[in-house]
Amino acid sequence: MGRKKKAPECSVLVYPGFLLRAERELRGWNQSELAERLDISAQYLCDIELGRRPVSFEIARKLTSHFGHPTVHSAKDWARMQFEYDWHVFESSRGEP
Repeated sequence: MGRKKKAPECSVLVYPGFLLRAERELRGWNQSELAERLDISAQYLCDIELGRRPVSFEIARKLTSHFGHPTVHSAKDWARMQFEYDWHVFESSRGEP
Protein backbone atom coordinates (compact mmCIF):
# COMPACT_ATOMS: atom_id res chain seq x y z
CA MET A 1 0.00 0.00 0.00
CA GLY A 2 1.30 3.37 -0.99
CA ARG A 3 1.83 6.31 1.23
CA LYS A 4 -0.62 9.13 1.03
CA LYS A 5 0.78 12.07 -0.84
CA LYS A 6 1.04 15.18 1.21
CA ALA A 7 -0.74 18.13 -0.33
CA PRO A 8 1.70 20.81 -1.40
CA GLU A 9 1.73 23.85 0.79
CA CYS A 10 0.56 26.95 -0.93
CA SER A 11 1.05 30.12 0.96
CA VAL A 12 1.51 33.61 -0.24
CA LEU A 13 3.36 35.87 2.11
CA VAL A 14 2.63 39.55 1.80
CA TYR A 15 3.51 42.30 4.17
CA PRO A 16 0.53 43.56 6.15
CA GLY A 17 0.79 47.00 4.58
CA PHE A 18 -0.18 45.49 1.23
CA LEU A 19 -3.44 44.19 2.67
CA LEU A 20 -3.94 47.42 4.63
CA ARG A 21 -3.73 49.43 1.41
CA ALA A 22 -6.19 47.08 -0.32
CA GLU A 23 -8.65 47.40 2.59
CA ARG A 24 -8.29 51.20 2.56
CA GLU A 25 -8.82 51.47 -1.19
CA LEU A 26 -11.80 49.10 -1.03
CA ARG A 27 -13.49 51.64 1.24
CA GLY A 28 -12.56 54.56 -1.00
CA TRP A 29 -10.41 56.22 1.64
CA ASN A 30 -7.18 58.05 0.85
CA GLN A 31 -4.18 57.78 3.14
CA SER A 32 -4.96 61.05 4.91
CA GLU A 33 -8.50 59.93 5.75
CA LEU A 34 -7.42 56.61 7.22
CA ALA A 35 -4.44 58.16 9.00
CA GLU A 36 -6.79 60.62 10.70
CA ARG A 37 -9.10 57.77 11.76
CA LEU A 38 -6.10 55.89 13.18
CA ASP A 39 -4.68 59.02 14.82
CA ILE A 40 -1.35 58.69 13.04
CA SER A 41 0.33 60.80 10.36
CA ALA A 42 -0.28 60.10 6.69
CA GLN A 43 3.47 59.55 6.33
CA TYR A 44 3.42 56.89 9.05
CA LEU A 45 0.54 55.14 7.27
CA CYS A 46 2.39 55.40 3.96
CA ASP A 47 5.43 53.78 5.59
CA ILE A 48 3.27 50.91 6.88
CA GLU A 49 1.72 50.39 3.45
CA LEU A 50 5.17 50.31 1.83
CA GLY A 51 6.54 47.87 4.41
CA ARG A 52 8.96 50.36 5.93
CA ARG A 53 7.21 50.28 9.32
CA PRO A 54 5.46 47.39 11.03
CA VAL A 55 1.84 47.17 12.06
CA SER A 56 2.11 47.61 15.83
CA PHE A 57 -0.30 46.02 18.28
CA GLU A 58 -1.91 49.42 18.84
CA ILE A 59 -2.38 50.02 15.10
CA ALA A 60 -3.70 46.47 14.68
CA ARG A 61 -6.36 47.15 17.30
CA LYS A 62 -7.35 50.42 15.63
CA LEU A 63 -7.49 48.80 12.19
CA THR A 64 -9.92 46.20 13.47
CA SER A 65 -12.26 48.80 14.89
CA HIS A 66 -12.15 51.08 11.83
CA PHE A 67 -12.52 48.38 9.19
CA GLY A 68 -15.50 47.03 11.08
CA HIS A 69 -15.01 43.32 10.39
CA PRO A 70 -13.20 41.87 13.41
CA THR A 71 -14.05 38.32 12.31
CA VAL A 72 -12.28 38.85 8.99
CA HIS A 73 -9.16 40.64 10.22
CA SER A 74 -8.92 40.78 13.98
CA ALA A 75 -6.14 42.60 15.79
CA LYS A 76 -4.51 39.20 16.33
CA ASP A 77 -4.70 38.53 12.58
CA TRP A 78 -2.91 41.79 11.80
CA ALA A 79 -0.28 41.09 14.45
CA ARG A 80 0.16 37.51 13.18
CA MET A 81 0.61 38.72 9.61
CA GLN A 82 3.26 41.17 10.77
CA PHE A 83 5.06 38.48 12.77
CA GLU A 84 5.02 35.99 9.88
CA TYR A 85 6.33 38.60 7.48
CA ASP A 86 9.06 39.72 9.91
CA TRP A 87 10.04 36.09 10.57
CA HIS A 88 10.30 35.40 6.85
CA VAL A 89 12.51 38.46 6.36
CA PHE A 90 14.66 37.38 9.31
CA GLU A 91 15.06 33.81 8.02
CA SER A 92 15.77 35.05 4.48
CA SER A 93 18.50 37.32 5.76
CA ARG A 94 20.16 34.29 7.36
CA GLY A 95 20.02 32.35 4.11
CA GLU A 96 17.60 29.73 5.45
CA PRO A 97 14.22 28.73 3.94
